[in-house]
Amino acid sequence: VQDFVISATTPNDQTLASFFRPLTAHLVVAAGTLANETRGVVDILIVTKRIHDPRIAKVIKKVESTAAVPVRYLVLEVSEYLARREGFDRVLRDIFDFKHRVIIGRA
Repeated sequence: VQDFVISATTPNDQTLASFFRPLTAHLVVAAGTLANETRGVVDILIVTKRIHDPRIAKVIKKVESTAAVPVRYLVLEVSEYLARREGFDRVLRDIFDFKHRVIIGRA
């Protein structure tokens, strides 16, 4: 039943992109339950210059209401993302090794 609810309520890429456009994010990746992956640690990865932007919380609430499930998310600054990517960070590896969808930007 849970799989049906998740698959029926998972927003598509265009819907997610429209939610995140006002943030001017460099990278947005849908993973975990938003990519129909049960092993995911994070559902949304957001890479932006302004990590303390209050609009991020509003967008996450909108995604949660659309998806009908709680969303686990990670917000990183661009420099921190690049450093973690070069250092083979465990969380980023889990996101990109399992099923994921790049919504905005290039991974």
